[in-house]
Amino acid sequence: LVPLPSLHRALAFLILPGLSKNYFCVPFYIEEEIMIVKSNETKLLFYKAELTLKLWGVPVHLDGFSFIAEAAVLKCLFNYRKSNILYSRIASSRGITSKTVSNSIAYALGKNREHICSVLRLGLNNLYASRVISLLALQISGDMDTVL
Repeated sequence: LVPLPSLHRALAFLILPGLSKNYFCVPFYIEEEIMIVKSNETKLLFYKAELTLKLWGVPVHLDGFSFIAEAAVLKCLFNYRKSNILYSRIASSRGITSKTVSNSIAYALGKNREHICSVLRLGLNNLYASRVISLLALQISGDMDTVL
C-alpha cells in the first residue's frame, strides 16, 4: 500500500488493455484518508473481473460491463458495503449520475439473464446487481472456492 499525499482529491488513471483491441481508461477519485493499492495489483483485479464477467455471459460491449467490473474492484480494494456508495464513486469519476450507473448495470445483467443465472446458480428472480458485484469481488479476490 502506498499512502497518497495530503490532497483533498487525487485523480489516478489506469490504462488497461480491454478484452477488445482498444485501450480504455478507468478513473478513480480517492479521498486523502484512503490508501491506494499499487497499480499492478489493480490492473490484475480488473483483468480478472473482465475475464470472469465475460465467462459469466455479461455482454462486453455495454457500459454496464465496465461498471460492474469497476464496482467489484472497488469493493475488493476498499470494502464498500452499500452499492449506492459504489455507484456514486463510479459516477463521479465519469461525470454521470449514479442512476445512470445503476440502470446500465441492470440493463447489462438483463441482456443475458438466463445464462448468468444458470452460471451463478441463482433463480431468475434472485439476480440482483449487488449480488453479482459481491460474487465477482469474491471471485477476483480469490475467496470464491467457498462460495460456489
